[in-house]
Amino acid sequence: ARAWRGIATQAIARSAGFVTLLLSLRAVGVPPEVLPLDVVLATYAAVMVITLIPIAPGGAGLPEVLYIGIFTSVAADPGYDNLIGAGTMLFRAVTWFLPIPVGYLTLLIHQRRRGRTRTVETIDEVVPPDGEPSPGGAA
Repeated sequence: ARAWRGIATQAIARSAGFVTLLLSLRAVGVPPEVLPLDVVLATYAAVMVITLIPIAPGGAGLPEVLYIGIFTSVAADPGYDNLIGAGTMLFRAVTWFLPIPVGYLTLLIHQRRRGRTRTVETIDEVVPPDGEPSPGGAA
């Protein structure tokens, strides 16, 4: 059951990535006639497979080059090259930079909740200054 949860989680995460890429391209004005759904899906899958090989940390530009290169060659209309580049960069910004502040806020919330429910004993409460621990650890 645990393996299936992991598989389902990855499938949802990868599907969300694909939808984010598709929406990023559409948001900047790349129409479905230029880059159909199946082309975007196939390109996304190909880039995921190619970037499994760690050539540089975090891909370091390789996914962007692959997305832009494949999409512009499929589009075959230089009029959409800038939009394809903008859509790809929007996608990478959303998938790389947006999680940083969201993760930081989540960490702060987690730390606040944890601080309210957990008390921390100081060393003086466990071992008073005279060096003799009190019974039960209380001062």
